Amino acid sequence: MRKPSELQRERITACRFSLMSCLLASAIFIASLTSCASDPPKKVMTPPPLPTYTGEQYLYGTVGSLANLRAFEPLLVSGYGLVVLPPGTGTGSADVPTYLRQWMINEMRRKGLGSFQFGTEDLSPRKVLESKDTAIVRIEGLIPPGSPKGTNFPILVTALERTQTQSLEHGTLWTADLSVGGADTSMQFRRALAEAKGAVFINPFDEQSTEKERFAFQREGVVLAGGAVTQDRPIDLALNQPSWVFSRMIADRINERFPHEKSTEFFNTAIAKSDMLVRINVPARFAGDPTKLLRLISRLYLRRTGDFEADKARQLGEVLVARPDQAQPVSDSWQSLGKVALPVIREYYQNSSAEVRLAALEAGAWLEDELAANELAQLALHVDAPVRRKASELLARLPRSTRATLALRSLLDDVDRTVRIAAYEALAQQGDSSVNRIPMGDRNQFKFFIDVVQAKDPLIYVSQRDVPRLVVFGPNTGFKDHMSVSLWDGRFRIEGGEANEQLSVFYQSPLNPKGSAQKIAPTVANLAVLMGHKYSAERPFDGFDLSYSSIVNAIYNMQSNGDVLAGLVIAKNPLASYIEKMRDRDPNETRPEGAAEDEATGDGAAANLPAEGDLTPVTARPGKAAARPE
Repeated sequence: MRKPSELQRERITACRFSLMSCLLASAIFIASLTSCASDPPKKVMTPPPLPTYTGEQYLYGTVGSLANLRAFEPLLVSGYGLVVLPPGTGTGSADVPTYLRQWMINEMRRKGLGSFQFGTEDLSPRKVLESKDTAIVRIEGLIPPGSPKGTNFPILVTALERTQTQSLEHGTLWTADLSVGGADTSMQFRRALAEAKGAVFINPFDEQSTEKERFAFQREGVVLAGGAVTQDRPIDLALNQPSWVFSRMIADRINERFPHEKSTEFFNTAIAKSDMLVRINVPARFAGDPTKLLRLISRLYLRRTGDFEADKARQLGEVLVARPDQAQPVSDSWQSLGKVALPVIREYYQNSSAEVRLAALEAGAWLEDELAANELAQLALHVDAPVRRKASELLARLPRSTRATLALRSLLDDVDRTVRIAAYEALAQQGDSSVNRIPMGDRNQFKFFIDVVQAKDPLIYVSQRDVPRLVVFGPNTGFKDHMSVSLWDGRFRIEGGEANEQLSVFYQSPLNPKGSAQKIAPTVANLAVLMGHKYSAERPFDGFDLSYSSIVNAIYNMQSNGDVLAGLVIAKNPLASYIEKMRDRDPNETRPEGAAEDEATGDGAAANLPAEGDLTPVTARPGKAAARPE
């Protein structure tokens, strides 16, 4: 038999290999069929439905119907710092808690103290801490939502519980960093979000009854506009449904209606960050009121084609008439539509319903409609004081209107004090000539403003909103005849005779045993200038260089005893109580020298920052002892 050739052997081997491969593939296929038949089918998990809009139907299609706000609450920041007190007063304390000592030393060195480079080699950090002319304080403040870098805000400073600091009066806070949880006793590093510095103002009058309460009263103060944001704090809009299309549409519509003054190709008021997130950067014109911007954005309709805006403005008017309880959202929606809505808004300026009329006038004033100024001037004569007060607030939005200015000036002598003050605030905001503003302090340190208002009815108003102010309604507001005043253990005295005669004023400071005596015209404004002025080359006349708190304290006590012929209204600053509420929101938050504050994100409704408190008229309290300025 012939043996197979080499070529035949290769063919036989290839055939055998091919047959084995087919059998193996068939086995695998059959095994897979068996496996599939034995395993139960897997269930597909259905994700929960995403949130949808469930609000008012007439607001459907607005930004607020498609997205919700995030991180729109004031942010509590804190830290520790050093207050420098006037030399020789002895009201500070050399007590420094152990956990703070080395940290304070390091901070002072980091900021240049004890450095030859900065010329402070004679001021070693340890020497400063051992001085009784300094005080260690806890610092707290609330950064407004949407605050860009450089935004100022008031801060609260409090002497530490374990120190013997008696008073922060006349003190100045050195620059200190603030962060979330910055006043935690663990002293862990946290990224600084703001810095704080400036003159400390204690409450300008003391109505506490016990010595213990008075002691605590002097150990707490406010640095008005003393905080400065060092890191932008933008606001985010979170879309209800993920969509790049809607994210970009929302950003484009916001930028079209509310463009940023620093707008570039990559930066604007709104930036679409993702299919779920739109970042909001607050323009400078809204920096003092980010809540207003967010309200307008929330009521901004995405559509603007054809007759949509005119038709929507009319629909909003119909909603307002049928449902006056919707006055604020309707007014905001009109404002977001812009001046294209003015023809419709004007139809409601004289509506018989007060709610409808004021909602329309608010929108018109914000859109700078001169016709709104005429209608608001009529409301300034309304029989109800709350309506006149509202008219004053809205007239302030029309700074270029002569009609609005004249109406506000007429309210400076209104029978209701709150109306008078609202009119003054509006005119002062506009820089009107009816308010003569006198700054107290020098080029190195501003102290406060004395505002003299052209009014006939005497009134004194004390405010710490934005800046400390002593407001005197009536340039000739003065004192009773034959007046004799002695305050602060006789260190401050006033003697007066007949009307229009000059007053003799004497003050003895802790650093000047001889004291100083001056004669002035008998008006409250002149007395305040004398007490607050400091001699300088620019203003070379004598003064006592007293603090804002001491001056108001003196006027408060004189008015309480009937020596000042004017009413007194003091607007209290609620910053301390508001910060306390912010601490209470976190169950892990401890009291001073406690644990870290957590940032509140607060989706949804906005939380308002503390505004100036209720206007508190001060009545005379015969026999009440005067508080002593330290």
